[in-house]
Amino acid sequence: MKKYKQTLEGYIKFVPEFVVQSHGDVMENKIIKKNIDYISKLIENEEMEFEDKEVLKKHLGNVEYLDYMKTECT
Repeated sequence: MKKYKQTLEGYIKFVPEFVVQSHGDVMENKIIKKNIDYISKLIENEEMEFEDKEVLKKHLGNVEYLDYMKTECT
């Protein structure tokens, strides 16, 4: 996760106007900052609230995957 966060931080240095995601729509560059914030909170295990049920579902999948990786890698 930390490497992914570093990758996103590297993208910010290019100051892109738009971002073409491999799994989503073309977005403004603020999506990168939003994802960095999310990854930071995920790494620090901070509590987060989600209004959108689909976003919550993706988050829970991320948490489950990270828990699985911790178990498999130790």
